[in-house]
Amino acid sequence: ADVLTRRSVPVDRHTAPLYGLEAEGEAPEDRTIPSHRPGGVLSLASVLAVHASRVDVDRENPIHRGLLVRNQLFCEPIALPSGLDLQDAVDAVGQPDDWETLPQRDRLEHVMQQGEACQGCHATFMPFGYLWSHFDGLGQYRTEHHGHPLDSSVDAVLVDGEVRAYADANELLPDLARSEGVASCFRRQLARFVSGGVEGALVDHAATARSRTGLPIVQQLEDMLAHETLYVREVAR
Repeated sequence: ADVLTRRSVPVDRHTAPLYGLEAEGEAPEDRTIPSHRPGGVLSLASVLAVHASRVDVDRENPIHRGLLVRNQLFCEPIALPSGLDLQDAVDAVGQPDDWETLPQRDRLEHVMQQGEACQGCHATFMPFGYLWSHFDGLGQYRTEHHGHPLDSSVDAVLVDGEVRAYADANELLPDLARSEGVASCFRRQLARFVSGGVEGALVDHAATARSRTGLPIVQQLEDMLAHETLYVREVAR
């Protein structure tokens, strides 16, 4: 849970302004983040920046941020769009007269609504990305974009089989921290790291080991490193 909800972050005088904080030294020091800012690893400026626009620091990327949650936290891969849906989306780019100043969410809600298949797919992950709409391409908090107010609320996002509504990422993170789906995916991802494989006996064991949920990460690593599949090899005959 601490990975997703921790309210402190290491900053120095260069990175502190990204969080609305102040620091004087070059060495990182833990600081409590402002209450309006979500905590945990998903809200680190570095993570938000990596999952943002590659060309405009003023713009976030709800697609990448949404896929980060769905793919990496729930282990539910999203397929690439079809060529037809993709072309329809490309054709819709730039249509509104104020396209250049529109917030990223407004742009994407216009572009990504090209048919039922397009809408249905994006509804599975885009809402997660919209919850971080107040954070720009560097992970800095803002309330508007070129005079347009920013909206981070969603009214239909699927978490553990239940449709839920959230005002922002601050409301989502406690539910992710309690989610059995996220816990199972975390164990699976940890086992993949330990074993060096995407699938296998250790990965399957870790994903279904509900009794290990809530254990410190170090202890989960110790349990996985003691699993026999890491040391037993079958010899081809």
